[in-house]
Parts: sequence; structure tokens; C-alpha cells
Amino acid sequence: MTQIRSFTALLALLVVGCGGSSSSTGAGSSGVDQQQQGLCANETRSTPFHVNLAEKSDSGNTTVTIVDAAPALPAMGKVSDKYNVWTLSVTDASGKPVTNASISISPYMPDHRHYSPITPVITSKGDGTYVAESIEFSMEGFWQVVVTVKTGAASEDVLFPICVE
Repeated sequence: MTQIRSFTALLALLVVGCGGSSSSTGAGSSGVDQQQQGLCANETRSTPFHVNLAEKSDSGNTTVTIVDAAPALPAMGKVSDKYNVWTLSVTDASGKPVTNASISISPYMPDHRHYSPITPVITSKGDGTYVAESIEFSMEGFWQVVVTVKTGAASEDVLFPICVE
């Protein structure tokens, strides 16, 4: 009988621990920080995601800015039959647009040691902006999104540490 009570108590804790909700609020693609609650509220390794979020390569020679995002906060799986879509602006150290780059994006979840199962498709708009479609986050949690910018023989990695709810 004690084992049944222990099992029932454990099961109740598991159900409560898996319940709850998370929500995101914000102003869409206005460039204002979005509030993240639940799982991401206490994630200290990530940068709060917002439109116009900019990160530099380690060398400082390349800056990538997320100038638009649909949905406004990174989402797990598909939203309205689409995965995440980001519009990126790529500039060099002097702030000039990088128009001739080959761009790739590698979303990686270090806590689970896996990459996204889908390779994002990147299209150049010819003016230093690039549209990245099919950015899939298969799980909630902390992700390291590496944007690789190749121009000729040079290659720069730009890291976006983000949390997905």
C-alpha cells in the first residue's frame, strides 16, 4: 500500500511539473524587447530576442542584425504552416552592406547536443539583406544559432544565443 501511495505521489508531481504554460507578449517587429516567461525567463545564457538584435563575429569584421522576424519571437515548430523566417542585414566592420556573401544558419541546441533537423534556406535580396526561411527549433529551450558569412575565402561566424518557448 505504501508503494502505491509513493507511486501516486510521484505521478502527481510529474503531472504538475509538466503542466503550466508559457506566453510571449510584445510589439511584433517593432524592435522592442519581447517579454519571455516560463522556461526562458530564467535562462541566463541567452540574449533577449527582439527585432534589430545585432551580434558581431569574434573578429568584429562582420555584424549580422535580425531586422525582421516572423513570428516576432522564435517559435518551436511551425506557425501558420511556416517555420521561423528572419530577415538579416549583414555589414562589414565599417558598416557597409555585405552584398556578395554566402550565408548559412546552423541552429544548435547544446543541452541536448543536436542541430535543427531542417537546413534553413537563405535568399539574398542583393542589398546586404538576406531572407532566412525554414529556421526550425524542434524543442523549447536554449539554442545557439550560428550565422556563417562567407565572402571569397573569408568566413565569419556570428552567434545568436537565444531561448525558444
